[in-house]
Amino acid sequence: MKEVTKIAFKALKKASKDSSSGLSGGSFFRNLWEPEEGNNNFKELVDMFDRSELEQEYTATVVRESFKFFDLMKLQMQNDAVAPIHRDMAYRYSSRISRVLNEVGRRESMAKDKTGIISQLEDAITGFLAARGGER
Repeated sequence: MKEVTKIAFKALKKASKDSSSGLSGGSFFRNLWEPEEGNNNFKELVDMFDRSELEQEYTATVVRESFKFFDLMKLQMQNDAVAPIHRDMAYRYSSRISRVLNEVGRRESMAKDKTGIISQLEDAITGFLAARGGER
């Protein structure tokens, strides 16, 4: 498991524990989540869940002439687990306008020709099917 995935699950567990602590006599008016390391500011919060290592490794794997789809699946599964945790934690500390702009950027990035994750996945599946004798 990549480090960012471990960090995401650790943060999610802490956020759940922190938000439920109000039920046992704690204050309901505290932040939903306080990081154990670093500052509680938006930049460090976003940097904590940086998935660029997963994305770079995925891209490097896809462009290799021969690769195992399981290798892609391991990276994609971790990215799929970390992404919503990342967005949730970041959105708690952002404005509505910032959230709208980030969503637009995320969707645009996914849809880019050649470099977007959708195109890379489509190319990988096409290559896999071609190597195995066409569509199935």
